[in-house]
Amino acid sequence: MEILRVSSEQYAGQFERFAPHIYNTVAFSEHNRKKSESLHYLVFSDSSPRLGLIAGEKNGELQSPFSAPFGGFTSRGSQSIDRLIDAVRLLSDYAKRLGLRARVTLPPPLYAPTFIAHQAAALSLAASKVTIDTNHHRPLDFDEGCAQTVFRSKGRNSLNIALRNNLSFHLLDSSDPEQIRRAYEIIRRNHAELNHPLRMTSEDVVATAPITGSRFMTVAENGTDIAAAMINATTPEVAQVIYWGDTSDGRGLHPMNFLAASLMDHCHRSGIRILDIGPSSENGIPAAGLCRFKESIGCIASTKISFIL
Repeated sequence: MEILRVSSEQYAGQFERFAPHIYNTVAFSEHNRKKSESLHYLVFSDSSPRLGLIAGEKNGELQSPFSAPFGGFTSRGSQSIDRLIDAVRLLSDYAKRLGLRARVTLPPPLYAPTFIAHQAAALSLAASKVTIDTNHHRPLDFDEGCAQTVFRSKGRNSLNIALRNNLSFHLLDSSDPEQIRRAYEIIRRNHAELNHPLRMTSEDVVATAPITGSRFMTVAENGTDIAAAMINATTPEVAQVIYWGDTSDGRGLHPMNFLAASLMDHCHRSGIRILDIGPSSENGIPAAGLCRFKESIGCIASTKISFIL
């Protein structure tokens, strides 16, 4: 097997239709090109192209992803574990020749259990450091309008408090920049109040939304927004929460439980099979309160693993 650096057009022709999620597409990578020093479209081939990887050169590393929650390899059909081991070895050698490290963060297993397990096994053989983060998701395997039935007792109790208040769920027009900014403002306030970093500006969100099939929603009390969410269509059957949060002045009404139930029901009606709630840790350190909340609304924990080669 050999590794080849190709053009974005060549890579798209060989791998775009096989991308396991939106973040492994050329369209998404080119949109975010300015967030890396250089993009590397890599093809791993023997008698034909087998595997592909998009990596951004950034901070002395080849990063997959360089501007997304996760990346990893793209496969043309099913590939054996030994091909993945060869590909990882070639990636490590390629980065070393450039004087760089390689960093790969895999999706949580819900996206492709066997392929992700094989990638993890191959990457672990060459890794100098492995970081395991906690991710949460919820299969939308309930009857229509019954998301609350998967909540645990504490989550249901908080939801019942929310339902006794005059809260309303609003699905916004994702093609309208002003509607997007309406949701973003609640997220911005939430992150500022909790002293959490917010990596995307409102203009970043507006520009990226058409590429990632983003949807936006708010929860309001008597017409005033007190919680909001942004989700991406990571695959045709999986939606991922990118941002969600409430404001301090509405937190006593438990709008996040109401938002979670409403969001799950909306996604279920839309034909989405799984809601990926996203990571509940950073750099391997779990956020205990976040884990408790997500599990109270019926979410399942899994791992999201990062490797440095």
